[in-house]
Amino acid sequence: MVLFAQKGYSGLSMRQLAKAVDLSVAAIYHHFPDKKALYLESVRFAFADKEQVFAQVWETDCPAEEKLGGFIRSLIDVMLQDRDFHRLI
Repeated sequence: MVLFAQKGYSGLSMRQLAKAVDLSVAAIYHHFPDKKALYLESVRFAFADKEQVFAQVWETDCPAEEKLGGFIRSLIDVMLQDRDFHRLI
């Protein structure tokens, strides 16, 4: 996740990723069919880490418009606090 955040999807090669995590490219492809699948899993992981923050907004008893506004405010707060998440998104 951090490497995708730092270099971007296009800027990170599978060789660079393999070297950074001390695995072979083949080992990575054993678990992920392609770079896109690995990127999407990184995004899922990034959001899962923030799930509780966003869930609090969705679980409030208020109109949908207020929930959307609360989600946007929460997303902005999280992005300001977590640079890697911000860059990844």
